[in-house]
Amino acid sequence: MVDLPKGLLPLLTGIYSEILESADRVITDIPFGAFFETIVSRKPVLCICPNYYKMIEDAKITFGKSLQQFSSIEEAKIIIKEFLHGNPNEYIVDIPMSDNDFMDAFKEIQNCI
Repeated sequence: MVDLPKGLLPLLTGIYSEILESADRVITDIPFGAFFETIVSRKPVLCICPNYYKMIEDAKITFGKSLQQFSSIEEAKIIIKEFLHGNPNEYIVDIPMSDNDFMDAFKEIQNCI
C-alpha cells in the first residue's frame, strides 16, 4: 500500500487478484482488465472515466452505475462519493458467464436487453 495523507483513499500495489480479495469496493479509471476482473469477482466496482472517451451505449446499459463518465472534477467527486457511501449492491454487475467464450456472454446479454 502507498502511504497517502489522511483522508485520501489508499492506493494498493501488487498482484491484482490478491489485492482484490481484501477489497470492499474498487474504483478504476478505464474499462480494461481490472474493471472486468472485479466484475467477475462479484465485488462492487466503479469505473469512472472522462466523457471524451467514446462509450458504446450498450456498455452503459450493461454495466449500469458501475461505468460512469464525468465532464468535470466536481462531477467526478460526486460520482465517487455516491459510490463510496451508497448501496454497494447497485455497483455489482451481473453478467451471464459462459463456459465457452467471452463473446458468448455478450451475445447472452444482448438477448436479455
